[in-house]
Parts: sequence; C-alpha cells; structure tokens
Amino acid sequence: MPYGTIKVDNIIFTNGGSDQTVTVSGIVASTSGNLTVTGTISGGTVKGTYGSFTSLTGVTTSGTNANFQTITGAVGVYTTSISGLAITGNTAGFTTVTGTTVTGTTANFVTLSGTTITGGTINVTTTNITSGIFAAGSAAAPSIAFTGDTDTGIYSPGANQVAISTNGTGRLQIDSSGNVGIGAAPVVTFAGQTHLTVNHSAGGTSVAGYNLAVNGTRYASFISYPSNSEALRITAESATLPITFHTNSSERMRLDSSGQLGIGTSAPGARLSVDSAATGIMADFNSTNANGGYISFLSSSSVYGDIGTAAQCVGGSASDFSVNARGARALVLGTNNSTRLFINSSGNVGIGTTSPQANLHIQAVTGASLRIQAGSTSSAQIDLIPGGAVDPYYIYVNSSRNLIFQDNASERARIDSSGRFLVGTSTSTTVSSVGYTANIQVANSGNAGLSLHGYYNASIYGADLIFTKSRSNTIGTNTILQNGDDFGTIFFAGANGTGYDLGASISGQVDGVPGASSDMPGRLVFSTTADGSVTPTERLRITSAGLVGIGTSTPIAPLDCVTGSSGAIFRYDSASTYFSILPGDANGAVVLKASANSGAAPNLQFQNDAGQTRMTITDAGNVGIGTTSPGTTLAVNGNIGSTGRGNSFGYTLPDWRIYNSSSGGALVIDNYTTEALRVDSSNRLLVGTSSASSSVNQVEVATTSSGVGFSTFSASESALRSSYSAYAGLQLAAYQADSGAPYTKNVDIVANSDGTVPSQMRFLTKASGAASPTEQLRITSAGVLQVADAGNITVGTTTGTKIGTATTQKLGFYNATPVVQPTAVADATTAIDVITQLNALLAKLRTLGIIAT
Repeated sequence: MPYGTIKVDNIIFTNGGSDQTVTVSGIVASTSGNLTVTGTISGGTVKGTYGSFTSLTGVTTSGTNANFQTITGAVGVYTTSISGLAITGNTAGFTTVTGTTVTGTTANFVTLSGTTITGGTINVTTTNITSGIFAAGSAAAPSIAFTGDTDTGIYSPGANQVAISTNGTGRLQIDSSGNVGIGAAPVVTFAGQTHLTVNHSAGGTSVAGYNLAVNGTRYASFISYPSNSEALRITAESATLPITFHTNSSERMRLDSSGQLGIGTSAPGARLSVDSAATGIMADFNSTNANGGYISFLSSSSVYGDIGTAAQCVGGSASDFSVNARGARALVLGTNNSTRLFINSSGNVGIGTTSPQANLHIQAVTGASLRIQAGSTSSAQIDLIPGGAVDPYYIYVNSSRNLIFQDNASERARIDSSGRFLVGTSTSTTVSSVGYTANIQVANSGNAGLSLHGYYNASIYGADLIFTKSRSNTIGTNTILQNGDDFGTIFFAGANGTGYDLGASISGQVDGVPGASSDMPGRLVFSTTADGSVTPTERLRITSAGLVGIGTSTPIAPLDCVTGSSGAIFRYDSASTYFSILPGDANGAVVLKASANSGAAPNLQFQNDAGQTRMTITDAGNVGIGTTSPGTTLAVNGNIGSTGRGNSFGYTLPDWRIYNSSSGGALVIDNYTTEALRVDSSNRLLVGTSSASSSVNQVEVATTSSGVGFSTFSASESALRSSYSAYAGLQLAAYQADSGAPYTKNVDIVANSDGTVPSQMRFLTKASGAASPTEQLRITSAGVLQVADAGNITVGTTTGTKIGTATTQKLGFYNATPVVQPTAVADATTAIDVITQLNALLAKLRTLGIIAT
C-alpha cells in the first residue's frame, strides 16, 4: 500500500541513550541526494539513476547501468563479496561476482572470482571476480563508475568510508562508525551512536527537502531546517493517506490525514486516540525532576489546569498526585454530559450545584443524599474536629442502626433504631401509664432541661413549642378534629422503684365543634394525681371562652371555683402578698390585701393603685370605709352618696348622699343641693325640714305642696316616691310588676280631707285587668263605714256574714245559712199586717242566729 512522506534532517536510533545499529524494514526510499546507512537495508525497493535494484538481500534490484537480479550477503562497500544469481548492465554486466575486490572505471565481467582488478576500464565477460581492490576515487570520479557515466559511482571519501555519487556529487556516505549521510557526510551528535543524516550541509543553512518515492510516486518528504524553528518535518504528500509506524510486522501508531494520532488503533477519533488493547495501561509519564512532572492544559495560550504531582501543581508533596484548575477557574467532574461535582476557586465543593455556598454543598432536584456505608459489623462514621481542637466529635451509625453523636469518648445524643431522639442516655424510658414511649427523651445525672430561645429585634418570632393533631393515621394528611380531641399533652411522671407513674399532666383539647377553616376552639386541662392513686384527675380548666374552672369542668364565670368539702377556695399566705384587680380600660389596679393585725386574725383591706386603703373588713366583721379600724358593723369616715342609679322599679333616682352635718351633728341625706331627710342630734327623724317643730315628735314629715307626705311599699318591691298628686297626709301603696310598665300601683290606703282638715280614710284596690285602683271602703269624719256599691262584707274566709245593697247579696253569720235579702215589703196598714211582718222578721233573725229560737 502507498505511504506518506517523512522529512527529517537526522534520524538517530538509540537504546538507553546510546546510538544503535538497527534494522529498518518496510521503508521505501526515493532520493536524489546521498543516503548513508550504517546498518542493513532489506526487504525494500531501491531505485537510482545508475543503480536500479530489484533486491538487496532477497530483493530484486534493476537500474540503467547495473541491473542486478539478486545481491545477497553484501557487507560494507562490498569489499568482501558480491554474489547472486545474475548481474547484468549496459556498461558492466556481471553474471557472478564473488569475493572480489574491483577497482576501475569500466568493468564488464561474465564471471569474476577471486581476482583483484585495478586500472582504468575493466570489462569482464566470462571471468568470475571473487575479490578486488579499487582506488579511493572521488565524487566527481568514483572508483567504481559506469560506461558513459564516469561521475556516477562508488568511491571512498576517506579511510574506512564509502560513498556514492551521481552526476559528480556525493549523495550517500557511510563513515567508519556506520553513520549514514544522505546528501552530505553524516553528522555525529552523540559519540558512540549511529545516525542517519539527511540533507545536512556544513554551516547550518537550510536546503531543499528530499523525497522518498516508490515506483516514481512520491509518498513522503523529509525536510531539514536546522537554523529555523523546525528541526525535522515529516510530510505525508497524500491528502488522504496516513503516516503509520510498525514494529514486529504490526502497526503501532498512525497519524491520519486530518492530523489525528492513533496509538494502538488504526482509526483515531480525536487528536490523540490510545488503545492499550489487553495491556490495560494507556500511557506512562515519567519525570526525573525532584518535584515530579505534570501536564498542563491550555486554551488560546492560557493555562486552564494541570495534572501531575502535588508539588508541581498545588505546592504539596512530590509523592502526591493532584488535579489543579488554574486561577479563578473551577474544577469540574461530570457524567452524561452534565456537571456532577464542582469545586470552585475557594475550595467549596458542590454536588449537583455550580455555586456551592459551603465547604460541601449537595443539591438535587428530587432529593439530595449523602451515603457512608461500612462493613457488615462496622460503624459508618463522620469525624468533626473544630479549629484548635485535637479530639474529634463523632457522628456514626453502629451495627444496631443507632445514629450516635459523641464528643471524643462520651456519647451526647443518639437517634435509636426506633426513631427516638435520646439526649444524655443511650436507652429509652417508657412511662407505662402513658401507654407509649416518647420520641424525644432528655436525661442527665443532674438537671435535665429543654429550653427554647428566640432572638429577633421586633415583637414577633419568640421561641415556640407547637403541638398539632390531625384525625388521620397518615402522616402529612389534614383531617378535621372533633369536640374533645386532644391537641397534645405534657406529662409529668416519677419513678416508683420499678418504673414510672404519672403525677400530673397539662392537656390541650378541642373545646367545641371545629369549622372548615379558621375555627378551632380549644381548652387547657390541668390534672394532678391524688395521693394513693396513679391516674391524674382534672383540677383546673381554661375553656375556649376564657372561663377558668377550678374543681369544675363546666365553669360559668371568668373564675369558677367549686369544692366538694369545706375550707378555703382561695388563699394567699404571705405578709407581703396581695390580690390585684386591673380593669382593661383603667390606669391603675384595685388591690385586695390581707394585712397583718397584731394579736388577731388579719384584716381584709381594699386599696387603690397608690396603696391607699379605701375599705377594711376586720376579723370581727366590722366594715370601715375611710377608716382602717372600724369599731361598728359599718363605719364610714366621709360622705355616703349615689349618682344616677336605677331602682328595682325601673325608675332613676336622683343623685344623693349621706353625711354628718357639721351643724348640730346630724346625719343628713340630700341630693347634693336640697336636703331630703335627717336624723338630728336628738335622734328625731325629720323629712322635709331641718328642724323639729316639737320636741315630742320623733318622726316629723313636712311638705309645702299637695301630695303624699309619706308612702310605703311592699317589702319585696319597696321604693320611695317623691309625690303622688291629689292626695295629702299618709299614703300606703302596693306595687307589682305589670306587662305594660315596669311597675303599676294595685292598692292605696289614703288619708285625706273631706272638709277643711284631713279627717277621712279611703281604701282602694285594683280589679283584675283594671288600669288603676278604685275605692272599695271609706270611713268618714262622722265615723260612718261606707262600702262601695256592689261591695260585700264577709265575716270568715269561705262562708259567713255578707252585707250589701244588691238583691243577690246575702246577710249571714258564721255557720248559719245565709239569707238572701228579701224583696221589698209594703208598709203595714193594719195591725194584723204589722204583726205578720214582725213574725217574719223574727223568723229571719232566728234563721240568721241573731236571736234564739
């Protein structure tokens, strides 16, 4: 197959730094200059102007002036032997030349053997030349030349050297060390090494390239530029064919026409493709530098990163391997054309993110995870060592699947295999009366506490402890609760010697029917366990309405205390303790205080926010207002008054006050302007006047206008009326509630005047459904008892005497049959009529029981 072009100034084969003689096979060389080979050339085709050879060592050689069928066993410049099947040519046609030294201009031998030939022109046609000695010659006049072409042939430029010239110019030269020069004498750069020098000229000036051609076709060029930027250029002249390198009859390396280099592969797919086949190792990179070696990766002449020893790349140890991204660039690892690991210039490592915000930042679309897996019986562990510390902190999972947090040699917390979080203990504790084992447990040989701390520069975001409940067995679902369901409970339990029993609890519960949204009524229930019991009992409850119940689960007041036994419900036991009441719209508080009382039980005091005592109740039951030492049941130091208050009848009384008058020491009641009543220093009750008209009267009522001077009311509906028109004197009236008005008058007992002075008494009652009372009975100033028309007088409760004017009214006495009033009897006109009427009257009187029978 055709090959490419190789262009070099020198090709030197070395072994361990020493020049070596090697065998190069499979190379087609076409040159117009000198070719110096110190080794053996075999298995190829050589073409030249005066020598066209089919074979050198088993290869056919042909040419114009020398046409050799076979030349075998040639050594050096063929001074030992030239032998083969046939040698023919125009000027010198040899059949056999063996062991002969030949020197001359023209020689044409048929057979030449064991003969030394020297001279000008030697033609041998039938003699075998087996040996011979030729003159040294020169490039212009070689010692072995060809008929008609005397400046082309073989000559010796010096001792132990042989050369070939064409057209009077040396083309190929072999020196005493076997170095070969083509186009010039061979150049030895390193002593003891064999070189191939191509197109070298003294003085270092560059010359034109030399081509290697087969059958007239140029496949490769070797061009030397010793004084320029290129030391050697090898060019494949074909636009499609590669340059290949073979050893042991197998291709080892290929540079294709697109510039892709394949090692171990004949089809490179990149600038460098390496196929290690079965050996596994792809490449070795070695450096004898004390810091080791490294490989740099560049883009547009800028170094992006390096691979090599840590000493070369990152300033570490020469025994460590490193991968380094230069400058502010990141180091990126990926799979499936996507970034998987990202290390930025600050050293932050991102997995799943290209902007890591911490030393290790793991991010994923559906869930980030980090797995550390140990052997079947080993622990998987993370060690954490803070700056300046020596002993590490451990986070590890043991073979029992407990996640443990440990400070050096001491365990601090764990999440056990059941998912419970344990602090200060490695074993969970179960409170049997609760019914389950808590998920979070804190234990300590001293105080065991749990605290929450919130920090924020506003009124929000304090420390919170949240209990939630959904009426579903599936985590994450939202099913509405029902009345009485628990939100959550705080339990308090103590050790009993073998386990733990409940001593108290605080429970949050639903207190009503929850709505679909924004409606979740709740209550708090506080329970304690009585002595001798293991079950807490409810002691206090705060309802959704804010009512507090102590001893009751159904409070009906803001504070509702119920007890089943006698004793104090509410107690303060401290000399400095007091009870303060602060209304929501007030600027101060009302204080209820039990004050110390030397030698006796304490007094109950009511104080204002300034600490001033306004009322005192002593242990003896005396009440003092304005005084802290009352000597009577009620002692008031100051005025007693009322303003704008309604009475039980629905009427509004005027403002009033009760006070001690400075004049005469009287107790006065007035409306702040006009006196209404007083008790003077003689204990007389005066109404309407501030001085008694007579020292005899103990009660005196004075009025200057018509109306009731004195009114009384039933005990259950008592009130005081200021006036009642059309009457004077004493009025007694009874009032009761009515549907039409708050209260209406039902009964009056009135003393009024039937002449010029009050002298008669009237009695009025109201019939059912009537709007006002009507008079039923009157006692006149003449002493006459008058009963209203259609009225009755009854003696007894159910039967008895009734007296009236109606015809249906009866007159009778108790236990006697009432007699209906008889009809009118005509006046008697005769004595007989009178007697008859008297007898009838007597019968009636006997019937009535007035006279005896």
